[in-house]
Amino acid sequence: MSSTPLAARAGVVRESVIRQVLAIESQLRRRGVDFIRLSAGQPGLPPDPRVLNFLAQLLKEKPAQATSYTPTSGILELLEAIASDLERYGGFTLDPLQEITITEGGAEATFLLALALVNPGDEVVLFDPTFPPSVGAFQLMDAKVKFLPVSVEDGYQPSLEKLQEVVSRNTKAVLIITPDNPTGRILNRDFLKGLGELAEDYGFWIISDEAYKHIIYQEVHHWVYKEAGVPDQTLVINSFSKDPGMPGFRIGYIYGPREIISQVRKLKQFVTLTPSSIAQYAALYYLTSGVKEEYLRYSLEIYRKRRDAFYRAFKKAVPEAKTLFPQASFYFFVDLQHYLANLNMDDIAFAEELLKEQRVSLIPGSPFGRQGIRHVRITFVTEPEERLEEAAERIAEFFKRRGVL
Repeated sequence: MSSTPLAARAGVVRESVIRQVLAIESQLRRRGVDFIRLSAGQPGLPPDPRVLNFLAQLLKEKPAQATSYTPTSGILELLEAIASDLERYGGFTLDPLQEITITEGGAEATFLLALALVNPGDEVVLFDPTFPPSVGAFQLMDAKVKFLPVSVEDGYQPSLEKLQEVVSRNTKAVLIITPDNPTGRILNRDFLKGLGELAEDYGFWIISDEAYKHIIYQEVHHWVYKEAGVPDQTLVINSFSKDPGMPGFRIGYIYGPREIISQVRKLKQFVTLTPSSIAQYAALYYLTSGVKEEYLRYSLEIYRKRRDAFYRAFKKAVPEAKTLFPQASFYFFVDLQHYLANLNMDDIAFAEELLKEQRVSLIPGSPFGRQGIRHVRITFVTEPEERLEEAAERIAEFFKRRGVL
Protein backbone atom coordinates (compact mmCIF):
# COMPACT_ATOMS: atom_id res chain seq x y z
CA MET A 1 0.00 0.00 0.00
CA SER A 2 1.27 3.48 -0.87
CA SER A 3 2.47 5.66 1.99
CA THR A 4 1.26 8.78 0.15
CA PRO A 5 -1.47 10.33 2.32
CA LEU A 6 -5.02 10.76 1.15
CA ALA A 7 -6.73 14.12 0.88
CA ALA A 8 -7.81 15.35 4.31
CA ARG A 9 -11.43 15.62 3.21
CA ALA A 10 -11.62 11.82 2.87
CA GLY A 11 -11.47 11.61 6.66
CA VAL A 12 -14.04 14.33 7.28
CA VAL A 13 -17.06 12.08 6.73
CA ARG A 14 -17.83 8.56 7.85
CA GLU A 15 -19.18 5.75 5.74
CA SER A 16 -22.97 5.79 5.88
CA VAL A 17 -24.40 3.45 8.51
CA ILE A 18 -27.45 3.13 6.27
CA ARG A 19 -25.30 1.81 3.41
CA GLN A 20 -23.54 -0.56 5.83
CA VAL A 21 -26.87 -2.01 6.94
CA LEU A 22 -27.98 -2.44 3.33
CA ALA A 23 -24.72 -4.24 2.53
CA ILE A 24 -25.37 -6.71 5.37
CA GLU A 25 -28.89 -7.23 4.05
CA SER A 26 -27.49 -8.00 0.61
CA GLN A 27 -25.26 -10.69 2.10
CA LEU A 28 -28.21 -12.22 3.96
CA ARG A 29 -30.30 -12.33 0.79
CA ARG A 30 -27.51 -14.08 -1.09
CA ARG A 31 -27.47 -16.70 1.66
CA GLY A 32 -31.24 -17.12 1.40
CA VAL A 33 -31.92 -15.74 4.89
CA ASP A 34 -35.43 -14.36 5.38
CA PHE A 35 -35.67 -11.14 7.37
CA ILE A 36 -38.19 -8.33 7.76
CA ARG A 37 -36.83 -5.21 6.11
CA LEU A 38 -37.63 -1.93 7.87
CA SER A 39 -34.43 -0.20 6.80
CA ALA A 40 -34.17 1.18 3.28
CA GLY A 41 -35.54 4.65 2.59
CA GLN A 42 -37.15 3.68 -0.65
CA PRO A 43 -40.67 2.96 -1.91
CA GLY A 44 -42.18 -0.41 -1.26
CA LEU A 45 -43.85 -0.59 -4.66
CA PRO A 46 -42.27 -0.83 -8.12
CA PRO A 47 -42.80 1.89 -10.74
CA ASP A 48 -46.09 1.95 -12.59
CA PRO A 49 -45.99 -0.76 -15.33
CA ARG A 50 -46.89 1.85 -17.92
CA VAL A 51 -43.64 3.71 -17.23
CA LEU A 52 -41.65 0.52 -17.69
CA ASN A 53 -43.54 -0.41 -20.86
CA PHE A 54 -42.89 3.05 -22.27
CA LEU A 55 -39.16 2.71 -21.59
CA ALA A 56 -39.03 -0.75 -23.17
CA GLN A 57 -40.71 0.61 -26.29
CA LEU A 58 -38.42 3.64 -26.38
CA LEU A 59 -35.31 1.49 -26.10
CA LYS A 60 -36.59 -0.74 -28.89
CA GLU A 61 -37.71 1.98 -31.29
CA LYS A 62 -35.27 4.84 -30.52
CA PRO A 63 -32.22 3.28 -28.83
CA ALA A 64 -29.85 6.10 -29.72
CA GLN A 65 -32.16 8.77 -28.31
CA ALA A 66 -32.79 6.76 -25.16
CA THR A 67 -29.11 6.19 -24.39
CA SER A 68 -27.33 9.32 -25.65
CA TYR A 69 -25.85 12.24 -23.77
CA THR A 70 -28.27 15.06 -23.04
CA PRO A 71 -27.67 18.70 -22.12
CA THR A 72 -26.14 19.07 -18.65
CA SER A 73 -29.31 20.83 -17.48
CA GLY A 74 -31.51 18.01 -18.79
CA ILE A 75 -33.78 17.62 -21.80
CA LEU A 76 -36.00 20.62 -22.48
CA GLU A 77 -39.21 18.56 -22.46
CA LEU A 78 -38.55 17.37 -18.93
CA LEU A 79 -37.64 20.85 -17.69
CA GLU A 80 -40.90 22.17 -19.14
CA ALA A 81 -42.88 19.28 -17.63
CA ILE A 82 -41.38 19.97 -14.18
CA ALA A 83 -42.26 23.66 -14.47
CA SER A 84 -45.85 22.76 -15.39
CA ASP A 85 -46.04 20.25 -12.52
CA LEU A 86 -44.81 22.82 -9.99
CA GLU A 87 -47.28 25.37 -11.26
CA ARG A 88 -50.11 22.86 -10.95
CA TYR A 89 -49.29 21.62 -7.45
CA GLY A 90 -47.30 24.50 -5.97
CA GLY A 91 -49.01 27.45 -7.61
CA PHE A 92 -45.89 29.27 -8.79
CA THR A 93 -44.25 29.84 -12.18
CA LEU A 94 -40.63 29.12 -13.08
CA ASP A 95 -38.56 29.58 -16.21
CA PRO A 96 -37.64 26.00 -17.17
CA LEU A 97 -34.51 27.06 -19.03
CA GLN A 98 -33.13 29.33 -16.33
CA GLU A 99 -34.52 28.27 -12.94
CA ILE A 100 -34.56 24.44 -13.04
CA THR A 101 -31.79 21.92 -13.58
CA ILE A 102 -31.80 18.12 -13.53
CA THR A 103 -29.54 16.17 -11.15
CA GLU A 104 -28.65 12.57 -10.34
CA GLY A 105 -31.18 12.36 -7.53
CA GLY A 106 -31.44 14.52 -4.43
CA ALA A 107 -28.02 13.48 -3.11
CA GLU A 108 -26.17 15.04 -6.03
CA ALA A 109 -28.43 18.07 -5.81
CA THR A 110 -27.38 18.64 -2.19
CA PHE A 111 -23.71 18.15 -3.02
CA LEU A 112 -23.83 20.56 -5.96
CA LEU A 113 -25.54 23.24 -3.88
CA ALA A 114 -22.92 22.84 -1.15
CA LEU A 115 -20.23 23.12 -3.81
CA ALA A 116 -21.82 26.22 -5.33
CA LEU A 117 -22.70 28.12 -2.16
CA VAL A 118 -20.31 27.34 0.68
CA ASN A 119 -16.79 28.57 1.36
CA PRO A 120 -14.59 27.08 4.11
CA GLY A 121 -15.76 28.37 7.49
CA ASP A 122 -19.24 29.41 6.35
CA GLU A 123 -21.97 28.47 8.79
CA VAL A 124 -24.69 26.08 7.67
CA VAL A 125 -27.60 25.25 9.99
CA LEU A 126 -29.44 21.91 9.92
CA PHE A 127 -31.91 20.27 12.25
CA ASP A 128 -31.00 17.49 14.64
CA PRO A 129 -32.02 14.79 13.79
CA THR A 130 -31.55 15.04 10.05
CA PHE A 131 -30.61 12.91 7.03
CA PRO A 132 -26.84 12.20 7.36
CA PRO A 133 -25.77 12.81 3.72
CA SER A 134 -27.11 16.36 4.00
CA VAL A 135 -24.59 16.99 6.78
CA GLY A 136 -21.75 15.28 4.94
CA ALA A 137 -22.11 17.39 1.81
CA PHE A 138 -21.42 20.57 3.78
CA GLN A 139 -18.72 19.03 5.96
CA LEU A 140 -16.84 18.15 2.77
CA MET A 141 -16.86 21.85 1.87
CA ASP A 142 -15.27 22.61 5.27
CA ALA A 143 -18.36 24.46 6.42
CA LYS A 144 -19.07 25.08 10.09
CA VAL A 145 -22.16 22.95 10.59
CA LYS A 146 -24.49 24.03 13.41
CA PHE A 147 -27.56 22.14 14.61
CA LEU A 148 -31.01 23.10 15.85
CA PRO A 149 -32.32 20.27 18.07
CA VAL A 150 -35.95 19.18 17.63
CA SER A 151 -37.77 16.56 19.70
CA VAL A 152 -40.69 14.18 19.62
CA GLU A 153 -42.31 16.09 22.49
CA ASP A 154 -42.75 19.04 20.10
CA GLY A 155 -43.75 16.87 17.17
CA TYR A 156 -40.28 17.59 15.72
CA GLN A 157 -41.47 21.10 14.91
CA PRO A 158 -38.55 23.55 15.31
CA SER A 159 -38.72 26.72 17.38
CA LEU A 160 -38.20 30.01 15.57
CA GLU A 161 -36.87 31.53 18.78
CA LYS A 162 -34.24 28.80 19.11
CA LEU A 163 -33.36 29.09 15.42
CA GLN A 164 -32.72 32.78 15.91
CA GLU A 165 -30.25 31.87 18.65
CA VAL A 166 -28.38 29.55 16.26
CA VAL A 167 -28.14 31.71 13.11
CA SER A 168 -25.69 34.59 12.84
CA ARG A 169 -24.34 37.08 10.32
CA ASN A 170 -21.97 34.30 9.22
CA THR A 171 -24.78 31.89 8.36
CA LYS A 172 -24.68 31.05 4.65
CA ALA A 173 -27.61 28.61 4.54
CA VAL A 174 -30.29 26.85 6.55
CA LEU A 175 -31.19 23.43 5.18
CA ILE A 176 -34.60 21.97 5.94
CA ILE A 177 -36.26 18.71 4.93
CA THR A 178 -40.03 18.80 4.62
CA PRO A 179 -41.69 16.33 4.70
CA ASP A 180 -38.91 14.98 6.86
CA ASN A 181 -36.53 12.07 6.79
CA PRO A 182 -36.25 10.59 9.44
CA THR A 183 -39.22 11.89 11.49
CA GLY A 184 -42.17 12.05 9.08
CA ARG A 185 -42.93 15.63 10.14
CA ILE A 186 -44.25 18.40 7.85
CA LEU A 187 -43.00 21.88 8.72
CA ASN A 188 -45.88 24.21 9.52
CA ARG A 189 -46.65 27.38 7.60
CA ASP A 190 -45.90 29.74 10.51
CA PHE A 191 -42.38 28.40 10.85
CA LEU A 192 -41.73 28.77 7.13
CA LYS A 193 -42.95 32.35 7.18
CA GLY A 194 -40.68 33.13 10.14
CA LEU A 195 -37.78 31.34 8.46
CA GLY A 196 -38.22 33.54 5.41
CA GLU A 197 -38.16 36.66 7.58
CA LEU A 198 -34.95 35.50 9.26
CA ALA A 199 -33.39 34.73 5.86
CA GLU A 200 -34.23 38.23 4.71
CA ASP A 201 -32.83 39.81 7.90
CA TYR A 202 -29.62 37.77 8.01
CA GLY A 203 -29.09 37.28 4.27
CA PHE A 204 -28.79 33.48 4.26
CA TRP A 205 -30.06 30.94 1.73
CA ILE A 206 -32.92 28.58 2.47
CA ILE A 207 -32.27 25.12 1.03
CA SER A 208 -35.35 22.92 1.17
CA ASP A 209 -35.28 19.19 0.41
CA GLU A 210 -38.82 18.24 -0.63
CA ALA A 211 -38.34 14.73 -2.01
CA TYR A 212 -41.42 13.51 -0.09
CA LYS A 213 -43.70 16.37 -1.18
CA HIS A 214 -46.37 13.98 -2.47
CA ILE A 215 -46.02 11.27 0.21
CA ILE A 216 -48.61 12.91 2.47
CA TYR A 217 -51.08 11.16 4.78
CA GLN A 218 -52.21 14.04 7.00
CA GLU A 219 -52.17 17.81 6.67
CA VAL A 220 -50.76 19.24 3.43
CA HIS A 221 -47.32 19.96 2.07
CA HIS A 222 -46.38 23.63 2.41
CA TRP A 223 -44.30 24.67 -0.59
CA VAL A 224 -41.29 26.47 0.87
CA TYR A 225 -40.55 28.42 -2.33
CA LYS A 226 -43.89 30.14 -1.90
CA GLU A 227 -44.58 30.03 1.85
CA ALA A 228 -41.23 31.41 3.05
CA GLY A 229 -41.81 34.48 0.89
CA VAL A 230 -38.19 34.88 -0.26
CA PRO A 231 -37.94 33.06 -3.63
CA ASP A 232 -34.74 34.96 -4.48
CA GLN A 233 -33.09 33.29 -1.47
CA THR A 234 -34.70 29.84 -1.75
CA LEU A 235 -33.33 26.73 -3.45
CA VAL A 236 -35.40 23.55 -3.54
CA ILE A 237 -34.18 19.98 -3.99
CA ASN A 238 -36.59 17.46 -5.45
CA SER A 239 -36.48 13.87 -6.59
CA PHE A 240 -38.24 11.25 -8.67
CA SER A 241 -37.08 8.54 -6.26
CA LYS A 242 -40.03 8.57 -3.87
CA ASP A 243 -43.51 9.16 -5.28
CA PRO A 244 -42.83 7.54 -8.72
CA GLY A 245 -41.08 4.57 -7.07
CA MET A 246 -37.89 4.99 -9.15
CA PRO A 247 -34.99 5.40 -6.65
CA GLY A 248 -32.53 3.39 -8.73
CA PHE A 249 -32.97 5.66 -11.73
CA ARG A 250 -31.18 8.44 -9.79
CA ILE A 251 -33.11 11.38 -11.17
CA GLY A 252 -33.87 14.62 -9.35
CA TYR A 253 -33.80 18.37 -9.84
CA ILE A 254 -33.14 21.75 -8.24
CA TYR A 255 -35.09 24.94 -8.75
CA GLY A 256 -34.37 28.46 -7.59
CA PRO A 257 -32.73 31.75 -8.64
CA ARG A 258 -31.14 31.59 -12.07
CA GLU A 259 -27.74 32.90 -10.94
CA ILE A 260 -27.34 29.86 -8.66
CA ILE A 261 -28.87 27.37 -11.09
CA SER A 262 -26.38 28.47 -13.76
CA GLN A 263 -23.48 27.82 -11.37
CA VAL A 264 -24.87 24.41 -10.39
CA ARG A 265 -25.08 23.45 -14.08
CA LYS A 266 -21.48 24.53 -14.64
CA LEU A 267 -20.25 22.49 -11.67
CA LYS A 268 -22.27 19.44 -12.66
CA GLN A 269 -20.18 19.19 -15.84
CA PHE A 270 -17.25 18.15 -13.65
CA VAL A 271 -19.19 15.74 -11.43
CA THR A 272 -21.54 13.65 -13.58
CA LEU A 273 -21.48 15.60 -16.88
CA THR A 274 -25.12 14.97 -17.80
CA PRO A 275 -28.18 13.36 -16.22
CA SER A 276 -29.14 9.80 -17.15
CA SER A 277 -31.00 9.93 -20.45
CA ILE A 278 -33.25 6.92 -19.87
CA ALA A 279 -34.16 8.16 -16.37
CA GLN A 280 -35.16 11.54 -17.80
CA TYR A 281 -37.54 9.93 -20.27
CA ALA A 282 -39.05 7.86 -17.45
CA ALA A 283 -39.63 11.03 -15.42
CA LEU A 284 -41.05 12.83 -18.44
CA TYR A 285 -43.56 10.06 -19.09
CA TYR A 286 -44.52 9.95 -15.41
CA LEU A 287 -45.33 13.67 -15.41
CA THR A 288 -47.08 13.97 -18.76
CA SER A 289 -49.03 10.74 -19.33
CA GLY A 290 -51.58 10.89 -16.51
CA VAL A 291 -49.77 8.09 -14.68
CA LYS A 292 -48.70 10.28 -11.76
CA GLU A 293 -52.14 11.00 -10.31
CA GLU A 294 -53.33 7.38 -10.59
CA TYR A 295 -50.10 5.98 -9.17
CA LEU A 296 -50.17 8.41 -6.23
CA ARG A 297 -53.73 7.41 -5.28
CA TYR A 298 -52.84 3.74 -5.52
CA SER A 299 -49.54 3.88 -3.62
CA LEU A 300 -50.65 6.25 -0.86
CA GLU A 301 -53.62 4.04 0.00
CA ILE A 302 -51.26 1.08 0.46
CA TYR A 303 -48.65 3.08 2.40
CA ARG A 304 -51.28 4.58 4.71
CA LYS A 305 -52.58 1.12 5.59
CA ARG A 306 -49.06 -0.08 6.28
CA ARG A 307 -48.32 2.95 8.47
CA ASP A 308 -51.48 2.44 10.49
CA ALA A 309 -50.95 -1.31 10.88
CA PHE A 310 -47.41 -0.92 12.17
CA TYR A 311 -48.30 1.91 14.53
CA ARG A 312 -51.13 -0.06 16.16
CA ALA A 313 -49.02 -3.19 16.51
CA PHE A 314 -45.90 -1.40 17.71
CA LYS A 315 -47.62 0.75 20.34
CA LYS A 316 -49.24 -2.36 21.76
CA ALA A 317 -46.09 -4.48 21.64
CA VAL A 318 -43.53 -1.87 22.80
CA PRO A 319 -45.62 0.58 24.87
CA GLU A 320 -42.79 2.68 26.38
CA ALA A 321 -41.35 3.59 22.97
CA LYS A 322 -42.03 7.17 21.87
CA THR A 323 -42.61 8.23 18.29
CA LEU A 324 -44.44 10.72 16.12
CA PHE A 325 -47.35 9.31 14.14
CA PRO A 326 -45.92 10.34 10.75
CA GLN A 327 -47.82 12.91 8.73
CA ALA A 328 -45.79 12.08 5.63
CA SER A 329 -42.79 10.22 4.14
CA PHE A 330 -41.85 6.59 4.89
CA TYR A 331 -40.66 6.59 8.50
CA PHE A 332 -41.19 6.26 12.20
CA PHE A 333 -38.34 7.74 14.24
CA VAL A 334 -38.59 5.83 17.49
CA ASP A 335 -37.18 6.78 20.90
CA LEU A 336 -36.14 3.53 22.63
CA GLN A 337 -34.36 5.22 25.54
CA HIS A 338 -36.56 3.49 28.13
CA TYR A 339 -35.46 0.04 26.97
CA LEU A 340 -31.91 0.61 25.72
CA ALA A 341 -30.80 2.58 28.78
CA ASN A 342 -31.90 -0.31 31.01
CA LEU A 343 -29.83 -2.64 28.84
CA ASN A 344 -26.86 -0.23 28.72
CA MET A 345 -27.01 -0.70 24.95
CA ASP A 346 -26.62 1.88 22.20
CA ASP A 347 -28.78 2.02 19.09
CA ILE A 348 -26.09 0.66 16.73
CA ALA A 349 -25.54 -2.44 18.87
CA PHE A 350 -29.30 -2.85 19.17
CA ALA A 351 -29.78 -2.78 15.40
CA GLU A 352 -27.01 -5.33 14.90
CA GLU A 353 -28.32 -7.69 17.58
CA LEU A 354 -31.92 -7.37 16.44
CA LEU A 355 -31.00 -8.36 12.89
CA LYS A 356 -28.86 -11.25 14.10
CA GLU A 357 -31.35 -12.58 16.66
CA GLN A 358 -34.83 -11.61 15.44
CA ARG A 359 -34.19 -11.12 11.71
CA VAL A 360 -35.57 -7.56 11.68
CA SER A 361 -33.51 -4.94 9.90
CA LEU A 362 -33.80 -1.24 10.79
CA ILE A 363 -31.53 1.83 10.93
CA PRO A 364 -29.83 3.12 14.11
CA GLY A 365 -30.78 6.66 15.05
CA SER A 366 -27.46 8.12 16.22
CA PRO A 367 -26.11 8.75 12.67
CA PHE A 368 -29.01 11.21 12.30
CA GLY A 369 -27.60 13.38 15.11
CA ARG A 370 -27.27 13.63 18.87
CA GLN A 371 -31.06 13.69 19.14
CA GLY A 372 -31.05 10.25 17.54
CA ILE A 373 -29.03 8.52 20.26
CA ARG A 374 -30.92 5.39 21.38
CA HIS A 375 -33.45 5.95 18.61
CA VAL A 376 -34.09 3.92 15.46
CA ARG A 377 -35.55 4.78 12.07
CA ILE A 378 -38.18 2.32 10.88
CA THR A 379 -39.37 2.27 7.27
CA PHE A 380 -42.99 1.13 7.07
CA VAL A 381 -43.63 1.08 3.31
CA THR A 382 -41.45 -1.83 2.19
CA GLU A 383 -43.30 -4.74 3.84
CA PRO A 384 -46.96 -5.87 3.79
CA GLU A 385 -49.13 -5.29 6.85
CA GLU A 386 -48.80 -8.78 8.32
CA ARG A 387 -45.01 -8.63 8.13
CA LEU A 388 -45.00 -5.22 9.80
CA GLU A 389 -47.14 -6.58 12.63
CA GLU A 390 -44.76 -9.53 12.94
CA ALA A 391 -41.81 -7.12 13.10
CA ALA A 392 -43.38 -5.31 16.05
CA GLU A 393 -43.76 -8.64 17.87
CA ARG A 394 -40.15 -9.59 17.14
CA ILE A 395 -38.86 -6.27 18.50
CA ALA A 396 -40.93 -6.82 21.64
CA GLU A 397 -39.56 -10.35 21.93
CA PHE A 398 -36.01 -8.96 21.83
CA PHE A 399 -36.73 -6.85 24.91
CA LYS A 400 -38.74 -9.57 26.66
CA ARG A 401 -35.81 -11.98 26.45
CA ARG A 402 -33.65 -9.42 28.22
CA GLY A 403 -36.20 -8.70 30.95
CA VAL A 404 -36.95 -5.05 30.14
CA LEU A 405 -40.46 -5.63 28.76
